[in-house]
Order: sequence, then C-alpha cells, then structure tokens
Amino acid sequence: MGWREVEREGDARFVWVDPSHGMRAETFQRLGKKQRVNFFPGMKEMCNKKPLYRLLNRLTRMATAADFPFFPRTWVLPEDYEDFDAQMRQKKPKTFIVKPDGGAQGTGIFLQRSGQENRVQPGDRYIIQRYIHRPLLLDGLKFDLRLYVLVTSMDPLRCYLHKEGLARFCTQRYTAPTSKNLSEAYMHLTNYSLNKNNAEGFVHDDEESGSKRSLRTAWEQISTAGHDADSAWEAIQEMCRRVMLAKQAFLWYSYHTLIPVDDGASACFQILGFDVLLDERMRPWLLETNNGPSLNLDQDIDRSVKLPVVSEALEMVKPFYSQPAVTPTSGNSSSRPSAATTGPGSCAIPGPVTEADILALRARRQAAHTKALAWELKSAEGFELLYDGEELQGELQVLFPLARPEVMEAFEIASRVGERPPPSPSGAWWAGPMRGLTQPKFAGALRQLGLLDGKIVSRTDADLAYKEAMKDQDRDKGMTYEIFGRALIALAVRLIPPMSEDSGEGGGGGGGSGSSRAVDSLAQLLDDGLEACSGTSLRFRKPAPVAGGAPPRPVSALQ
Repeated sequence: MGWREVEREGDARFVWVDPSHGMRAETFQRLGKKQRVNFFPGMKEMCNKKPLYRLLNRLTRMATAADFPFFPRTWVLPEDYEDFDAQMRQKKPKTFIVKPDGGAQGTGIFLQRSGQENRVQPGDRYIIQRYIHRPLLLDGLKFDLRLYVLVTSMDPLRCYLHKEGLARFCTQRYTAPTSKNLSEAYMHLTNYSLNKNNAEGFVHDDEESGSKRSLRTAWEQISTAGHDADSAWEAIQEMCRRVMLAKQAFLWYSYHTLIPVDDGASACFQILGFDVLLDERMRPWLLETNNGPSLNLDQDIDRSVKLPVVSEALEMVKPFYSQPAVTPTSGNSSSRPSAATTGPGSCAIPGPVTEADILALRARRQAAHTKALAWELKSAEGFELLYDGEELQGELQVLFPLARPEVMEAFEIASRVGERPPPSPSGAWWAGPMRGLTQPKFAGALRQLGLLDGKIVSRTDADLAYKEAMKDQDRDKGMTYEIFGRALIALAVRLIPPMSEDSGEGGGGGGGSGSSRAVDSLAQLLDDGLEACSGTSLRFRKPAPVAGGAPPRPVSALQ
C-alpha cells in the first residue's frame, strides 16, 4: 500500500493500534498536530454488545420499534431477567439466542425455546435476542454479511459504507429451530471462527460456493434467486446510518474530553465491522458492530476484499488542512495570551474561554470539515457516503436530537465558557478538554437553547431534571452529553406528555399538544425554545456547501 513502519511514534503519519484492545488516554494526548490514529475514544465501549443494545433499547422506548426495524427484541441481563423469564414461561414456541456479555467468535452462545427449562439464571450476564428463524438462505445455508463502515470525523459526523464485504456461511444445511436441533452450532451460528473448524462442511477458496464469499458474489446470487438486492442495500445503508447517529452522542463527548488540541481537523478515523443478517423477506437485522474487525488474510477472498478497504480508507483520511489561528472576537481578546506566552514550558495561563471563542472554534471545525469532505468524496472508490455532517431533516432529526448542531453547540458553550484551559502542547490557544456540566452549567445550556426563560422551563424544573438525571452518576465528573440528552427527554415528557395511544389524548405544558413518542415531545420542546431565542446572539453553525456540490442524500429505505 506504499506505507512503511517507523520506529519513532513522533515520525508517524498514522498511528495504527489494535482497536479491540482499546487505547490509553495518554496515547491520544501524545498525538502530533499532523498525526491521525485509527481509533476513536469511546468506540470500544460503544461497540460492546451490552452498551450498544442498552442504547438501542432506550431509543426504541423513546420512539417505537418501527423506527428501528433492524433491531430484534433484546434483553440485557441481569436487569431484564424477570421480563425474559416471563417470555420463557409462555406456551407459544419462541426461540432465543443467548450470547455471553463480552463474548467473541461464537464462544458461549446457545439457543433455547420458550416452554422449556430456562438455562439462564438470575445474576447471569447475557445478551438475549429473539432468534431470526426464517433467514434468507443460499445453497440451503444460513449466512451473514460482514460490512465495513469508515468513520472519518465525529464533529461533525462523517461516515461511509464500503460496497464490498464478506458473506460468511454456516457449514450445515439449515432447518428451522426445534427442540432437537438447538445445539447444532454449524447450522445456526454464522461465525467464521467457529465454522472453519467443521472439516466436513467448510469449503475453502471457492468464490461461488465457498464458506466465505465476497459481498459482490452474494448479491449476484441473491438477485439470481429473484430477490431485490438494491432495496436491501438501501435498507442496510439506512440501518448503518441510524446506528452511527445513535452512537454519536457518546462518541462526540468522548472525543472532546480526550483529544488535546482541536485545530479543526479530525485526529481520528476508524474502520468498523457491521454484521448483518437478511431474513427471507430481505429485511436486514443488526447482529452486532465490531470495534476491531479482523483484517487477517486467511484466504484469497480476504486479500481481495480487505486490502482495498484499508488502502482506500488511508487514502481518504490522508490530507491535513492547516487552518488559520483562532482569533477571539470577544471583549476578552485583548488579554488573550499569544502562542509565544502559552507554549511548552510557559507559566502563562490563558484567560477564561468566552462564547465567541467557542463560536470561532466551531467555525474552524466547519472549515476543516468542508475541505476534508470534498477530498473524501473525490478519493472514495468503494466507499459510499452514509452521512456527511449536514443538518438532519425530518424523521432523523426527531429520532436523534443530540445530533442537532444547535444542541451540541449549546452544550459545548455551557461546558467550556468561563473555564481556564491549560497551555496547549502545540503552543496555540485551545479550549481545553470538554467537561461534564455542573448544575448551573446545565441551566446555562438550557438558556442557550432558549428554554430557560420562565415560560417554557423554570429554574426549578431545570434543577429537578439535573438531580434526577444525575442520581446514579458521578457528580464529580459532571453531566455528560448522553446524560444531558436523557435530562432533556425527561423535561420534554414532563412538560409535553406523550398522548396515550389508546385514548389519543395528551397533556400540554410547553405550549403544544402531546404525541405518541417521547422524541416528538422533545422535538417540539426544542423547536419552541429555538423559536423563542431566534434573533439572539447565539448563531448555530451549519455546514458550508462543498465545491462542486455534494451528492444527494440517499432516500431512507426504512421509513
């Protein structure tokens, strides 16, 4: 691929680590201004089964299951044990797949059916899902798809899906689960690391009938069988888009708490593995996301698929754009120390961060984003754009309120204004690490959103929402962005209660009628606040148009 390994980390253009092992905070803090690392802070946690499935369960409760049609019903144990045990006692046969928390490569997975003895005990740590018992088959075999998603930036979010991938097959012909075949792992589990051990059924290096095939070959075979592969691919794109938007709140905050110098360009990128199952109706189901998908070249098919994914990713994230130094425009700017007085070894302390500093910093990020996006779109060959950082519209804006730029901006201003950042390692002014919100700063964020005016949200409402959201959190670390979102939802539901689906009636604080989803209540609350503060000094940044025009956003295949 044209890259060579260097001995000194400081000489590297890319710092490549094994994402499956995570990454220490000090590694991020050692990054040079023109270095990029193949790992985002927080991504390992957000790809683990338990945090991801908890997140998707919570989003489904705030919206509806129809808004996340790719997510099978899931129980996270031990907290969901009673509900799952009730499912097991039902007479109607249902099959469940039980996965150990933190397991990998198919180890420890088993199937069980309702009406039989429950092998799961209180206190066990499992992830349990409804088993998709009517999967799409090729050659009579069950299979899944390993897809590759490239994330190039978290603020704003930019991500891509590669057109190539792998289809990984079971090695025993499939029949629907019964009490007699639940233990047939080669029939029910698609894990490659498991099936390659089946000497009788595993087929090596055969593009047409092998146990591992390219995604291109799988789509051709699916189309030949009379299925609509194009519609399935659009649905998969929408699934990946929604999963990344769901993860963004946690990852955005994690990024800004650890990356030491924010000069606009993203310091990180990452290749993720998405494992997807198609059912007989061509509906995609998310199995899991992988923080560090295997890049081993066990077969020729691995080389033809994985090498282009990695080489294209490195080409897309290669450029660096030097942005002009931030020039604070506030009244505090005259006392802002220069780079010479805040460089390494200096005892000078920068003045408190102002709102104008944050707006200028966000403008720099936007300028870097515009240039990086143009290059990525130009150099992308197999990668297709999932999300380009543009402001969400319609249903996606309602489902993912924390992805709205005005909400991010309000949180960042509340978090950083008034703080005295330490001197930057590079000698340039910077805003310092993002910190969690204290109770007064939470009120400040609501004020930035136009909510804390005595008419929409009272200070008492704000204080109660903060205390409720933080009751099980570390007060010393403050309110994270993800918890901030939960507090906003709680406020919205209290002020604009969702209407009952049975009665069709709703409550009405906050100047509006209710809705059947909590996310609709929050969308209305935010719209009311932003309308109330329109024309104030707060200016929300939107992405500038890309030279030559950005490609049209794909039409949602799940709505």
